[in-house]
Amino acid sequence: MKYLQITLKAFFLSFALFYLFSSSNAQAIGRIFPQKKSGSNKQKHLGWLIIPFPMSVSGVGTTVIIAGGVTNIYKGLTIGGGLSLNKKVPIAAAAILNIPVLDKLKASVSAVGLSLSSFIYKRNNMAPNDLYQMQTSRTIGNVSLSYALWYDQIVLGLNAGYAKEQRKNFFDKDSKVLGDIVRDKATGASVSVSSSFNIVDNTRNPTKGVVATIAYAPPGTSSNSDLAKSAVLSENLSAYVPVFKHDVLVLNMFRSDAFVQSKGLLDEKELREKYGLQCDPASSSFEACSKGEDLRIHNLLGYNQYGSAVSLGGSSRLRSFPANRFVGAHSFYQAAEYRWNIPISSIFNLGFIGGSIQFMQLAFFAERGSVSDGHVTLLKNYDSSYGAGLRILISSFIYRLDVATGKEGGKVSLIAGYPMKLGSPF
Repeated sequence: MKYLQITLKAFFLSFALFYLFSSSNAQAIGRIFPQKKSGSNKQKHLGWLIIPFPMSVSGVGTTVIIAGGVTNIYKGLTIGGGLSLNKKVPIAAAAILNIPVLDKLKASVSAVGLSLSSFIYKRNNMAPNDLYQMQTSRTIGNVSLSYALWYDQIVLGLNAGYAKEQRKNFFDKDSKVLGDIVRDKATGASVSVSSSFNIVDNTRNPTKGVVATIAYAPPGTSSNSDLAKSAVLSENLSAYVPVFKHDVLVLNMFRSDAFVQSKGLLDEKELREKYGLQCDPASSSFEACSKGEDLRIHNLLGYNQYGSAVSLGGSSRLRSFPANRFVGAHSFYQAAEYRWNIPISSIFNLGFIGGSIQFMQLAFFAERGSVSDGHVTLLKNYDSSYGAGLRILISSFIYRLDVATGKEGGKVSLIAGYPMKLGSPF
């Protein structure tokens, strides 16, 4: 109840800020948080990108992905996708973003099919741990709607997704097979809703103002009855403070909490029978396999007991760490990012990429975050990242390159959209 009260207070505070800055009072403080200028986000030129990049998937093989897209086709409409050239490494993705349905209503649809190996980490743990990989085949479909009102200062969102996945092989960090996962496949559906309140001078590249977003995902449906049913509530607050003529200091705070409505299977012996790795005692890798199974069962028990909030790590939060590096029932994140904007107005064509450049941006950031399965221990241990990045706005689309470092090494992210967003980064 205490944390629900905190969440409600944060929500009403965000609404109060919105009301204050969108009413007639905003004129008195317009130099600090001005309302958006009409037409400041519009571009008319088409943009495009097509690029090949190699990829190696443990236990599957290597391939080259051809990825690309066309942006700003009509009122921000964007299409994109990617395809693996090696049929033994099945990866295919397609997306249509910002489809103008009505004047203020936009839709996005996406579909992904892939078979990848990803690292898994011990949940509720901020310390380095042994690395293991798990091969998973996934088919994912997603549809989202966004509706803007009150001069685009309120954006309501609805997202619905479907996923089918099967976990297969379990590897060590050197891609050596340790065991098979024979009974772990499921299908499921999910829905989430969000509300965003903003008073900024430019929604594409804010330099002044505040954006507050709250998102709620009720328990989804799953064909696997052994898993917990939990809801997730997340809040994101960003303040944009102007510095000099074109620069901006971004201050961000994020919080996410899971609320279990129905616990999953908590009998460790039964979990091992159903989801163990079938480790062979006669194998030289039996010890490593057993440790991997312990990690897998630990994570399942934690999820079934507490649920999982939005994880930390990846290209948006704690950027020196891989995606889903930190997982727990509660997550908290803070960041400061200095953005040095370089205004540019130019139309270019390099063949593989082209469009209208509106600006370039150099960014320098410091961030820290914490996860835990308990409220009391959430803020006791942190991990941090530091780094720099380059962003380019080409025909209403942000291309981003970030280089970050932390205690577990460095990471390079080449992706679209801004970091530190809740919901779509576009």
